[in-house]
Amino acid sequence: MPKLRPSSIDNYHRNLAQACKDWTPDSAETSFSDYIVKHGIDHLFQVGDLDGAREQLLDLHFFGRLYELVEYPQILRYWRTLGDESVADQYQQVALELLGNDDFESISQAVRSFYWFCVCL
Repeated sequence: MPKLRPSSIDNYHRNLAQACKDWTPDSAETSFSDYIVKHGIDHLFQVGDLDGAREQLLDLHFFGRLYELVEYPQILRYWRTLGDESVADQYQQVALELLGNDDFESISQAVRSFYWFCVCL
């Protein structure tokens, strides 16, 4: 049975972590896109990119899709892994920055998702 080299596994994690960072709301809803949303944060953790993981979790479009695909405890686990205490404050800051955005309508569902997440904290 063939074995994967550790360098190959690391390379897969790096590529999938980058795909997570490259995800946009315009990404087609394919099984790969869903995989990236559901597991991309884990790949970012695997390569040690904690700032990238935090950035993706604070992207309300990404968060809205993540909230649709995974259970609440998984998102909470991500934040606990990051060690951030003021998660609700960070999301509130992002939302306030977007209030002046003309495209606020497009993120309204994501805002509702993060609101319910923060209420449960």
